[in-house]
Amino acid sequence: MSEECAEIIDCIIKIRKQKGITQKQLAYYTKINQSAIARLESKKVIPTIETLLRIASALSIKIKMEDI
Repeated sequence: MSEECAEIIDCIIKIRKQKGITQKQLAYYTKINQSAIARLESKKVIPTIETLLRIASALSIKIKMEDI
């Protein structure tokens, strides 16, 4: 996993926690399996653009293409 990708995941985790959203809730909002969210946050998988966009939407944040 690239350093940039790891940084994006770290930001997602930070924002999710700041908003008081659990992995289970994020899974519900994004319609992504909770175990997939856990694997993503533990950096065991590289997220697809679609996954990042779903998470960004659920967290009400924007991800710029240059960040990816």
